[in-house]
Amino acid sequence: IDWLQFTRDWRAGYWRLTKEIASGQSTGPTNVDEVHLLLLKDLLQRTEYQAVRAEWETDVSKLSTAVEAWHKLAGWPDSSSALASLHSQGYILSTLSNGSLRLLIDLCRYADLKFDVLLSGDLLKSYKPDPVMYERTCELLGYGNQREKVALVASHVYDVRKAREMGMKTVYIRRETEDTEYDRTKFLAKENGGEFDAVVNNLQELIDTLGRNHVK
Repeated sequence: IDWLQFTRDWRAGYWRLTKEIASGQSTGPTNVDEVHLLLLKDLLQRTEYQAVRAEWETDVSKLSTAVEAWHKLAGWPDSSSALASLHSQGYILSTLSNGSLRLLIDLCRYADLKFDVLLSGDLLKSYKPDPVMYERTCELLGYGNQREKVALVASHVYDVRKAREMGMKTVYIRRETEDTEYDRTKFLAKENGGEFDAVVNNLQELIDTLGRNHVK
């Protein structure tokens, strides 16, 4: 079994289904663990994964273990220290994630990521880029009528563009494994003729940018 391809196929299903649910094209759970399980069962029906299906269908716990693997992912090397630095400077840090609340709790503990609040797909009852995700996040943070005071930092251009459309500040962060279908060098900050408030290669660059611009 090509496990890397297996994971890519599983992840591709996640992107497809969550966007379909967000747009109303499909109905489905807003708990991403349930989405992952549905997609995993579908994936195991493929001919190339018959050997895995034969083993896993006789032991349901293996399906659960596979889904729980998404709860134990390493963070980007800069994430933990950068979040701590931003927090110490007084910024309110929140997730705006398609993940479930429990997934986010586990990820944050596993990767030592410090947030003030965790906002998730199952709490907000949808997935990005459904506008309600961005609206409710701003409302819950106390900026429902001042969305420009909330910045979305993300490595997926569809997400950052929707945040911009919703009136939020935007920071696109180039990550080597994300948005690989694009030429990410073409995503630029407004000061360079681009569409986003800032474009950085890591979170330390964001901290430096905020310091130079005296943003608070």
